[in-house]
Amino acid sequence: MKTSIQKLISSAVLGLVLLSQSLPTWAGSTFTFDVQVGANYGRGPMTWARYSPDNQQYIGCSFEYSSSSPFITCSARDNTGKSSVCTSTNGKMFAAVRTITDSSIIHFLSNQGSPTCTYLSVTNNSGTLK
Repeated sequence: MKTSIQKLISSAVLGLVLLSQSLPTWAGSTFTFDVQVGANYGRGPMTWARYSPDNQQYIGCSFEYSSSSPFITCSARDNTGKSSVCTSTNGKMFAAVRTITDSSIIHFLSNQGSPTCTYLSVTNNSGTLK
């Protein structure tokens, strides 16, 4: 009887040790902030836009190949429903769009009154992983 209890306890301890080794450990710095939109810009993290408590926020860029040049569209909407969009055929911006992941922070600008993107920044950062 005593041997059975010792085996049971040993098995339970071994099981807990093995289980604890397979669980992920989350550490490191994290940060979140709302998507921000102005008349000629949008910026924010993909992760926070997706997991924000409201159903308004989004941010992202899409790209298309065409016979003449690549075409991108970047758009964002903040938690009040205000949105901003810009487009570009600039090949360098196209290359930046291709680096976007689900942990990216996107920032785009256009000239006031123009739909053409003049600036695009994509930051991939562990601080925005979910």
